Amino acid sequence: MVGKNGLKVESIAIPDQDRLKSLFYLYRPLVSGQAILVYQYLLLVGDSVNNISDLLAYVGFSIEALENTLQQLNRYHLVRTYRKDDDYLLVINEPLKMPDFIKNEAYARELHLKLGKNELQKRLKGLRSSDSKLYEDISAAYDGSILKQKWNQDQENDYRKLKETKAIKVSNTLFDIEEFLAECNQFLFPISERTPQNLEIIARYGDLFNVSYEKMKTYLARSVDSDDHLNIELLKSACVGSKNEYQPTNGYEVPCINFLMNLQDGKELTPFDRKCLITLSDKYHLNSVVINVLLEHCLKECNGRLFTNYIYPIAANMHRQDVDTLAKAKQYFNNEKIAKKKISNNVIEEVPSYQEANQNSLSEEELAELRKWRGE
Repeated sequence: MVGKNGLKVESIAIPDQDRLKSLFYLYRPLVSGQAILVYQYLLLVGDSVNNISDLLAYVGFSIEALENTLQQLNRYHLVRTYRKDDDYLLVINEPLKMPDFIKNEAYARELHLKLGKNELQKRLKGLRSSDSKLYEDISAAYDGSILKQKWNQDQENDYRKLKETKAIKVSNTLFDIEEFLAECNQFLFPISERTPQNLEIIARYGDLFNVSYEKMKTYLARSVDSDDHLNIELLKSACVGSKNEYQPTNGYEVPCINFLMNLQDGKELTPFDRKCLITLSDKYHLNSVVINVLLEHCLKECNGRLFTNYIYPIAANMHRQDVDTLAKAKQYFNNEKIAKKKISNNVIEEVPSYQEANQNSLSEEELAELRKWRGE
């Protein structure tokens, strides 16, 4: 860098109070006071600088000191540095909030190393596309050598006990919640709202109504209010009303709406059909694959129609028996067929013919019951 080099500064967003607290509580021990000062200057006066000399005039550093502070900010992704010929672009990122900072395994361990267990606990308690594509990214990479040199097993054990956040798994769904979260930034879907219950609902409704990641992000944006609170009922309603483009499918491991449309020759689902899917998922806690097997069975047995008086009792029984995989669902209905066959065979053997019934002097009521069993 030299003073005459052109300089452009872009800020993705102005950090809120929580992020500024994180800057001083969590980042400050890892970078110098000069680096924090440069970061603040870039936020406040970055739009008024045109070259390196302008920035030096504000901060009062030498070029060597400025380069050093920028490298520190690069390492922790507070600033990204790009170069195109003799011009530089600095992109200012927001500091991570405390939960996200702690999720970063390297940052959190290094902070633990710097502060020690007690001080770290105390601090934790106290607490878009730019021109960058035209530039070559020359930001300094994070240097993990300090961890390799000084991190030991005792510190690792303390760190694991201290760590507050855990990976959330949502099983038995086709909608990959971890992959979705990797594409979904914290501004769109606040960390505080990523509870196991909310994530499980997002995955289930994605499965039921074939909601893509992009659509789900749109629905989330409409369902999170200005206080970063997720209205889960509003999100569910958006998923239920999602327009689905029918595509013929094979197999059971597909979204329920596609599977049911496939069984009905591509016919659009009625509000009743959608409500039925919701009930099977919300009330009876069946996953999409099990629901698809159940739908196929019911439409076959009920001449292509969904009768709630038929399907819901079966769903309740499947839930009681923990039917939660494709293999278990198929086995469940195989067992039902075997049981039905046994009952049918027993009835044939035990029920006398009409003539035999007369010979045994059965009552009219008993005869009517026999005719009913015989389908007469």
